[in-house]
Amino acid sequence: MRKEALIEDPKKARVRDLFWYVPTESVGLDGMALGFGSVGGDNASFRSGFNVDDLYAAIHFGDNDAYHVHLDMGNFVVEWKKHRFICDLGQDNYNVKNYRNAYRYRAEGHNTVIINPGDGPDQERFSICHTDRFSDGTYGAAYAISDMSAAYPGKKVARGMMMSEDRRWIVVRDELSLEPDDTGFWFAHTRGNVTLDGGKSAVIEMGGDKIFLCVLGEGSFEL
Repeated sequence: MRKEALIEDPKKARVRDLFWYVPTESVGLDGMALGFGSVGGDNASFRSGFNVDDLYAAIHFGDNDAYHVHLDMGNFVVEWKKHRFICDLGQDNYNVKNYRNAYRYRAEGHNTVIINPGDGPDQERFSICHTDRFSDGTYGAAYAISDMSAAYPGKKVARGMMMSEDRRWIVVRDELSLEPDDTGFWFAHTRGNVTLDGGKSAVIEMGGDKIFLCVLGEGSFEL
């Protein structure tokens, strides 16, 4: 049966499966893991539950030269209370002059790491990075980690996302091996109202709901 095959391996799902979907035969959400992903996969997501007000976060690795993709290795989003607090800007117009140099196409237009920014590409276009370590959170914190060094030639860059065991915190951790004269930036985009508290913490507000961000290592936030 097709349903059993998809339960066993969700990655086999195809768009045509929607044509034959019968709601009364749906699997339901009871017992489903709150984390989705796999070692060798391109994306991972984590949630505190399946209600619209629950905390949700997702991270993307994958192929920087696949069809219609951007230079967005390590890009992530965070949602809570129906608001996407950390967002992706979405597609640009393919007719934009010098499209590959447009802000939304470049890595700096996404929520990822930038090293020594300049006029050229800020990630390697022909790089592929997959999930190296993954946990769906069944027995503790949920996380996905990838060695993204291929996207930054000559540099050592690893990024991981974790949702805490109590499902209240998201941690994005970067491990960089840089030269003394290298400059690194950590980008995050939001459509919310941002208030900086010094340089180590910030609050994003959307529709009366707020999330708190803090820097646990070196560096500080700028708006």
